[in-house]
Amino acid sequence: MKGLLYFMKRYDFTITSDRGLHAQPVAALASIACKSASCVTLEYDGGEIDVSNAIRLMSACISCNDKVSLIVSGSDEDETMEKLKKIVTSQLL
Repeated sequence: MKGLLYFMKRYDFTITSDRGLHAQPVAALASIACKSASCVTLEYDGGEIDVSNAIRLMSACISCNDKVSLIVSGSDEDETMEKLKKIVTSQLL
């Protein structure tokens, strides 16, 4: 029996909100990541952060004009990425 193969979805963007990555979008992103069957990470400053870990996201101190990437890989990656993009475009750009 062959295993399922998932392709990674990637969304690169620059934080343009004067508040940077603040509590409200962090909570929303973490909530989506926790409910997803996919692995959701955020690449920033050469490292990766598990998006379901709100405390790690907040402690990264991501500010306005910082470049980040959301990466989603798993069985519901398309749906999860669309939900994450809605949060990003409404609260961080």
